[in-house]
Amino acid sequence: MDEQPRQVDADFLALPREQLASAALEAARAAGAEHADVRLERVRDAQVNFRDGALASSAEGTDAGLGVRVLVEGTFGFASVVALDVDSAVSAARQAVELAKVSRRLNSDSIELANEPAYPGSTWV
Repeated sequence: MDEQPRQVDADFLALPREQLASAALEAARAAGAEHADVRLERVRDAQVNFRDGALASSAEGTDAGLGVRVLVEGTFGFASVVALDVDSAVSAARQAVELAKVSRRLNSDSIELANEPAYPGSTWV
């Protein structure tokens, strides 16, 4: 059975991905992050409920959000938002940096990232 490669949803591709990622990465760097990565996600789901073999209800939904992970002084911080606008992306980046700074006191071992290449603009399905 030949399986076709899955395509990225056009509605997802229409999101201002580059603008959101750039704003978040710049804000994280300006706030003191040594490393930052941004993930933008859109998830579709469906629920179908049956009672005694008959359809009782059904619903479909879509959720989207943006997450920012940072590394500050050997400690990770993470924050996410559901609003997909530049101000929210910047806010998430700043919150992630602040969380890493606060968490640093609890971190007994500094995290060191492996020397791996970056994959800007990558999309996974």
